[in-house]
Amino acid sequence: MGAKATVKGAGAPRAADASAAGNTRARGDRWREAALVLAVLAAALCLFYYQVLFLGRTILPVQAPGVMGTAPPYGFPGQIRTDTFHPDLGASAWQMEPWALKVGRAYAAGHFPLWNETQGFGAPFLANALSGGLDVLRLPLLMSGSPLVWDGYYLARVFLGALAAYLCARALRLNVAAGLALALAYVCSGHFVMFENNFWLEAYFLLPVILLGTELVLAGRARLGFAVTAVAVALDLLVGMPEVTLLVFLFCGAYGGYRLLLLVRRGDRRAWWGPARTLAGAWVVGVALAAPLLLPLFEFTAQASQSAGGRAHLGQTYEPLRNLTVWFMPFLTDALLNPPITTIVTTYVGATVVVLALYGLYPARTRLYRTLVPFAALAAALLFAKTFGVPGINAVGRLPGLNVTWIQKWGAPIATFCLALLAAAGVHRLATEKPHRVAATAALGGFGALAALGLWLNRAGVAGVSAAHLWATAGVACGCAVAVWAIALFGPRRPAAWRGFACCGVLLLELFLYGQHAVYQDRYDRLTPAPYVAFLQGAQADGGPSRIYAMDGLLWPNTAAAYDIDDIRSLDSLYSNRYLTYVRDFVAPGVVDRFLGVTWASNEGPTRLRGNPWFDLAGARYVVTPPDSGAALRGPAASNLNGAILAAAGTMTPNIGAQSWTIDGVTKPVLFAHPPATIRYPLTVTSERPVL
Repeated sequence: MGAKATVKGAGAPRAADASAAGNTRARGDRWREAALVLAVLAAALCLFYYQVLFLGRTILPVQAPGVMGTAPPYGFPGQIRTDTFHPDLGASAWQMEPWALKVGRAYAAGHFPLWNETQGFGAPFLANALSGGLDVLRLPLLMSGSPLVWDGYYLARVFLGALAAYLCARALRLNVAAGLALALAYVCSGHFVMFENNFWLEAYFLLPVILLGTELVLAGRARLGFAVTAVAVALDLLVGMPEVTLLVFLFCGAYGGYRLLLLVRRGDRRAWWGPARTLAGAWVVGVALAAPLLLPLFEFTAQASQSAGGRAHLGQTYEPLRNLTVWFMPFLTDALLNPPITTIVTTYVGATVVVLALYGLYPARTRLYRTLVPFAALAAALLFAKTFGVPGINAVGRLPGLNVTWIQKWGAPIATFCLALLAAAGVHRLATEKPHRVAATAALGGFGALAALGLWLNRAGVAGVSAAHLWATAGVACGCAVAVWAIALFGPRRPAAWRGFACCGVLLLELFLYGQHAVYQDRYDRLTPAPYVAFLQGAQADGGPSRIYAMDGLLWPNTAAAYDIDDIRSLDSLYSNRYLTYVRDFVAPGVVDRFLGVTWASNEGPTRLRGNPWFDLAGARYVVTPPDSGAALRGPAASNLNGAILAAAGTMTPNIGAQSWTIDGVTKPVLFAHPPATIRYPLTVTSERPVL
């Protein structure tokens, strides 16, 4: 007995040493994995944004109309490059950038950005949601509005979004290569590259974070999962894009319900009741954390313009089937860069993702397959059915909330995430299981059928393109599809990690080839003030509260807000109903949902300037217009105001205008009013009153 005790006592240290050694190896593996993943994601970022990182270019839409109207920014030294790749340059230029400056100034002054006094007749600011007054992810932009900080924000957002997708994949028990495939396929897809200058991408990048929190709860890490889910839900709401948040929440909620349903099938009430209660509590807490934004938003919505009612048809719109080709051969026709006004094509995933997704669909009995593939496949099928107007499914667009949502536009990134999940499942199987040649060949055949269908549906447009263009579009797609098939078929007939990483390489190469990288402008502050801006600021400071009205895109809404200049125009997500009613009745007939001061950018009629007392009543003290405008008053001070002439509103006569005045050798621009030298007055001398 003593000998046995001695043996046991001697073995205990060896067991402890083995356990410690195992923990050390596990920590070492985790550090190596972290280093590999961070290096790959950083390399992908450098590849896609090499011009921004190394050549002094910027993601900011420098060429968007603003301070100088449609001309380049004041003092811009470079040449504007043609950019047809980014379809919505104005959303960030006219709202996000000037609003970030206003929000930052409000916080610097020690108060919340509750009211925007510079747009229209004044409007709720925090309550419009889009201003980002509580979006902590935009904190760097509120501290500094320099172009370098903006580019850093954009790039950091992409990197963190990719990292979130990777962590979500690992929580789903996908291997390293599959996690990288999900991250790269998601953040490098068309919507995130084409709309990279816009703020709503944050809401999509938070989608995998919500799924990560869900998986943590289901894995038994309730406290961490609760915190991750609640914070991600709150941050998604604080982004301020209700349409995107609605679709993201519907997807994430459906995923949580599906995962809980799998637990219910076990028959053990305790297996699902605890996670269900935790997840429900996390969602409630997340919504509560966003209450400082949601409550003002709901109040403003109830009192805002009812013009949104005219958009209730959006949920019923859908794409023509021929645009399905855009998803895997994006530039085969001009449907992506020049879409018809009736369609919204906003993304692509590439042929590599499609082939890998088809391979991942091949049935299996593994836990990973049951957890991931059926839900992702069903969600993708429903989203595509709605996008292309399948009868019955398209009727979902009549539901409240969805009826005012462009589902084919805002749902496209979620469909991309579903396809990326299926592709990641395919990569995982190639790297961890014996390659299935029949499944690989079937996946290639399925892609070939989709490609043939796309070419046939777009035969009219394809007939007019050159052979070189076909090779650069359909050729690249087919080449990448064949490359994935070759990776699956050739090589050893055993699991090999290199297959997964090779698929990631093909995926990244294809998406890089589809991106247009020569469209970025030289880095420059597009809000650089012109001299006339200082004149307006001084006039407003000296003359008391007043407003301006600018024409031909000068100080394009809401650029004036960046300089704290009050502008009668406004471009916002919500308007006070009285504001639009006033403008429509007295200032610019035809206004429906915005007042921009130009007829070529909206459906408004010409603004009534001459002899309009209502324009004066609105407090419009100056009209700012280019010197070549027919409505402008030409004067000697035009050059001093750098190409913009200021005139008094409501008193448009040839004798009143912006000129210069010199006193004691000091010349300053002034609003000059002088009576004419000769007055002509018709007079009839009558016999009853023959005396003047």
